[in-house]
Amino acid sequence: MAEVTWLGDEDPQAQVIEQFGHRFVKGEPVKVEDKSPALAKFKDNPAFSLKKSKPVESKEPEPVNPVEGTELDAVRKELDQRGISYAETATVDTLRGKLAAEEAKQK
Repeated sequence: MAEVTWLGDEDPQAQVIEQFGHRFVKGEPVKVEDKSPALAKFKDNPAFSLKKSKPVESKEPEPVNPVEGTELDAVRKELDQRGISYAETATVDTLRGKLAAEEAKQK
């Protein structure tokens, strides 16, 4: 029996696959019959290894900024441009009030 390891790819979601009638968990060896026709297919496939190998590192996407592109973000940027300080936890209503007060001063 040969041990075949699925090396996987960079997709963090892909951790288990079925290939040629065998179930593979990324990085874990699976026993395959030496006379199995699938063994030749695994030998020719770079996503599989018959030697002890490390799986491909998964790459997690960058987290999304939930504020970016919102009104809260726009008001913060306006306040930043004018050099007005504010609390990071301030609500959009509070920030709008600071912006309105600054505009009233300039009139």
